[in-house]
Amino acid sequence: MSSDKILIHNWLNDEIKSKVTQDNIEPLVIELHYLLDLLPPSYNEFDNEKKALKDWLDNYSLDSTVRESSVYKNGINNESFLKDIIEKPLIAFLASRADTNKVNQIRSVYLFVCLKMVVLTKYKSRIKTTLDECRLLTTKYRDFLVQFLPDVRNFTSLRKLLSALEEIKNSNLYEIWLNENKESLESFISKIKARPHIDEKDKDWTDPDLCNYRLSKYLYDFILPIEKVVEQKQGITRKFSSVGKPKVISTDIYVDELTGDATATIYSINLPPNENQTSETFEIDERQDDDNEAVFEVKLDKPTSYHLDIVNAQQQINMRRKRSMLLNTDVQVAKDYEVKILFDELFTDLKTYDISYLDDSNHMIALNTKEQIATYILVIMLTGSTKIIRNYDVKEQYDRYCIDLEFSPTRAKLDEQYSSELSTVENDSLELTLPRLIGILIESFKVSIKKSENKDKVFFNNIEKSAKNRIKEINKRNNIRLSLSKLKNHIKHVLLHSGTDTAVIDVITSSPVNHLSALPYFSITKGDIYYAQFHYFSYLKYNLLMANDNTSNRETAKNKM
Repeated sequence: MSSDKILIHNWLNDEIKSKVTQDNIEPLVIELHYLLDLLPPSYNEFDNEKKALKDWLDNYSLDSTVRESSVYKNGINNESFLKDIIEKPLIAFLASRADTNKVNQIRSVYLFVCLKMVVLTKYKSRIKTTLDECRLLTTKYRDFLVQFLPDVRNFTSLRKLLSALEEIKNSNLYEIWLNENKESLESFISKIKARPHIDEKDKDWTDPDLCNYRLSKYLYDFILPIEKVVEQKQGITRKFSSVGKPKVISTDIYVDELTGDATATIYSINLPPNENQTSETFEIDERQDDDNEAVFEVKLDKPTSYHLDIVNAQQQINMRRKRSMLLNTDVQVAKDYEVKILFDELFTDLKTYDISYLDDSNHMIALNTKEQIATYILVIMLTGSTKIIRNYDVKEQYDRYCIDLEFSPTRAKLDEQYSSELSTVENDSLELTLPRLIGILIESFKVSIKKSENKDKVFFNNIEKSAKNRIKEINKRNNIRLSLSKLKNHIKHVLLHSGTDTAVIDVITSSPVNHLSALPYFSITKGDIYYAQFHYFSYLKYNLLMANDNTSNRETAKNKM
């Protein structure tokens, strides 16, 4: 007996023989006979699987009148086979015959596709999903999909069937359905809006886009198994370590403002067991992490076809790498003249705020909406993060305001096995320094939050939307192209090109540090942070804020000459 035949027989025994009593096997065997007879003869790829299935069926001696039986003609009428569909996917699949010949022939083809995946090995999860999707075609939950699936009898090979499915997936399914049955389409859209998938939430979908996106996902479950079989690709077996699961860390999500596509880097951190740790060097003992692998997770805003999406995802990854360099020529880097225009607009919004009153009293004045938006944008740009204004409090020190950073690498904290009495504990913390007027604005901003009827999260969500709209107004009036993400990256751009250590920039902007070695962060001092901020504020002062004054002075001098 060939190895392929053994694999198929073992799978059938595991999925049928071991999960039902001997008395209940006969109807399942008859249904397998029915699907075997129903398979279009043009699919020569299944010859080996057909022979293996016939040999397995021969083990159950049924009389020659099997094709005259009620089960063969009408299907299995026993609801007990549908009670445990999770543990018995093949049994539930066989017990779900459709009323139409088209669906039953689809079931037949995909049964043999599953047998192909059994031979390829390591497709247990995909086989279960394929059987479930075919079973759902016979129910009210997925019968609407039948109209989009091709008639399998019209094709002579799996490759041609695959091409047809991909072409259908990339077509405008909404328009097709609208022309066929408008009422059922509207009912479908209302249902998927009421129960959106995770990847569909928090997006502004039009009805056609949402409909096409959801249908393309359903069709993809019929495309993928055939694609794997045609490519003869072996599945993947996940191996789990005996010392525990690796920790997975995802960094901030990068969203492309032009396409709406989101990219995040996911790191798998495998920490060695204690007995394997070494004490030879400081560098090895004091690492924040040990990166074994890192992958990019790309979520396309408007998926198209499987192969084209791969190309688009790679383009997004390359674009993210390029933009992480913050090149001067990158369109996603805010230009100095744009920032100068923004400051002029924000200062106009804030010019009515009475600072002199605050000097004469201990009371803070709540900001109006326009001032709140201007403060929010200004602080984001000066700190490179939304976390500072959202999560941190400011404290006045002499002629400035400071913010204590809650930054401490994991391994910088003493473990219980060490004695704190014999170890030097550093209680000092890193801090950001802000000009006095900015600190006053932040304190007043916090007062505005307390007086707001909305909760913090709702308040900040509304402020962020308003800030984006305000920037759009400024862009339109001045013919520039700013955005919140550009403004957040401005401090990174300036400091990076001035030669500032990237570790210092990460700490200032509250960037995630999990994906980098922690060694650079151990030697960062308050002076490093202060000097970097001083450089950035000086850059803004002399290159932007005083640029107009210098220009006007030069023009005045020329006129006097």
